[in-house]
Order: sequence, then structure tokens, then C-alpha cells
Amino acid sequence: MPELGREWVRTSAALGQVREPRARQELVRRRQEALDELERRDPAGFARWLAEGATADSDPAVYVSGDPAAGSDAA
Repeated sequence: MPELGREWVRTSAALGQVREPRARQELVRRRQEALDELERRDPAGFARWLAEGATADSDPAVYVSGDPAAGSDAA
């Protein structure tokens, strides 16, 4: 799970530096895939991250356990 959080933070920083439209589009695609996977693995943890003010550079892996059952009653 930490690798998905690192990917989110890394691509957030990269978006601030990349200007070429195709490269930006690829970064956005990778970010969407990371978010989709984080939400799939732990919907409750993902929702907590969003509710607590998720930002483009905050690490969602802090909230998402990777075990959907683990976060089901923690909200």
C-alpha cells in the first residue's frame, strides 16, 4: 500500500513540473489508477482520507490499510 501513496505524492510533484500535454495526461491517468486502487482496497480508509481534507500532496496510504475488512468499522 505505501507504494500507491508514494505514487500519488510523486506524481503530484511531477504535475507541477511537467508541461507537455501528453506527459501530463499520462500522469493524470496514473494518479486516477492509484486512487481507484486505493479506494478498492479500503473504501472506508479512502473515505476518511477524503473527509479529513485530502490534498494533491497528502499521502493517502496513511489512511488506507489495504484490507477492506480492516477499515469497515473505523469511520
